[in-house]
Amino acid sequence: MPATVCAQCGADWIEDAIAEKVEDIVDEARKKHHLVEVTTLLAN
Repeated sequence: MPATVCAQCGADWIEDAIAEKVEDIVDEARKKHHLVEVTTLLAN
């Protein structure tokens, strides 16, 4: 998932449209009783 990282403070965030899509995926998985794991990948 594409994210933006602030070059000055290191804060990261994703665009609203992408966050909404992720929420839709998680909601659908919950309806089907699937397990969803969210992990963090740090790039160097």
